[in-house]
Amino acid sequence: MAKVVVVGLGYVGLTTAVGLAQLGHTVLGIDLSNERVQALKNGIIPIHEPGLAEEFTSQVIARRILVSESYDEITSDIEFAFVCVSTPSSPSGQADLSYIESSTASLRSRLEPGSVLVMKSTVPIGTCRKVSAELTPFGINVASNPEFLSEGNALKDFFSPSRIVVGAEKKEIAESVLGLYAGIQAPQLICDLASAEAIKHASNALLSVRLSFVNELAAVCEKMGADISKVTEGMGLDPRIGNNFLNPGPGWGGSCFPKDSVELARSASDVGARMLTVEAAILSNTATKQRVAAIAKELLGDNPNLKTVAIWGLAFKANTDDIRESPAVQIASTLSETGARIVAFDPVVKSVPNKEFFVATSPIDACDGADLLVVLTEWDEFKSIDPAEVREVMRGNAAVYDARGMLNRTSWMANFRRYEEIGQPTSDSFGH
Repeated sequence: MAKVVVVGLGYVGLTTAVGLAQLGHTVLGIDLSNERVQALKNGIIPIHEPGLAEEFTSQVIARRILVSESYDEITSDIEFAFVCVSTPSSPSGQADLSYIESSTASLRSRLEPGSVLVMKSTVPIGTCRKVSAELTPFGINVASNPEFLSEGNALKDFFSPSRIVVGAEKKEIAESVLGLYAGIQAPQLICDLASAEAIKHASNALLSVRLSFVNELAAVCEKMGADISKVTEGMGLDPRIGNNFLNPGPGWGGSCFPKDSVELARSASDVGARMLTVEAAILSNTATKQRVAAIAKELLGDNPNLKTVAIWGLAFKANTDDIRESPAVQIASTLSETGARIVAFDPVVKSVPNKEFFVATSPIDACDGADLLVVLTEWDEFKSIDPAEVREVMRGNAAVYDARGMLNRTSWMANFRRYEEIGQPTSDSFGH
């Protein structure tokens, strides 16, 4: 078993630390946020990720995980250093690599020759080659090991990955990194550094294109009288297409898809190439959010400043508390700009910084006195709510807009005369 340091204890870093510890490695987790480290030392996980808190506590008790806010805790027997720090987008779309540069510099002065720096953060193509050029004189090797974790399912994805990709300049370095995952059954791919980085960006960008396509298709179905659920079911039966990422919604968001798609399109443009499909998907995603907001506004009707909108869901998708680039938050903000009062409910998101939203304690409370209910995040618990109970607390001529297509259409239409669902033919009472 190896001794490993993981730098950055966010979604990726914390999951990686816990996963490696569960595989039997000894892990030192470093995060420069004293608040985060102290919370972890007190057994408090700063993110919502199913199963992660319990497994983290288990590994701490087993003394396979230690957390610290200081690089000085790194000892000479550390063999691998995983960099899992944030690479946020600048206003131009270019990735901010300041955290990468800072962590690399700190590790350079502390790692021993022969050790391996493993880049887990999503970085622009070519970054690892530059890092390798900086660290090679110190005898430190560099590998790219992109993460393919989905928020809300991260720990399961760690142990049952679709693939494990490692890029390195030497095969033996890549094989040493793959050795850390011994016991996990998954396809393995060894490649060069740049290819590993490109695999990550290309995967997220292609999924973004797919989501934008199905969201546009949902709009077509609404206009043409087709049922998007049947259309995607039929498409998914084709083995060349499959049924993953064919659920329409109010747009895609989160910390990965928007950033990685923009970065790939920007990087391609920088070298004289174009990713026109990705550029179109980005534009389409903006249009989808605008379209969903426009439908909600029309359902809200005149004098929105005198009305209340209930929002179910604030996270960018279910099973996470992440609101970064969340379509739900952006659409709620657009509706708030009309003057309408916004009352939201999310099972795990309890506040939205810098937004004038009221956050209710239950989905029914959010609907109390509301003129419009908009479903924006696909939490399973919304499916079991009795529409009659919702109807009872909302105003007389209230409307419902299911922008996730997850409610029981028959039951809800029986309780609400004005009910619309993404990708479904519009009702006679609401024509666009």
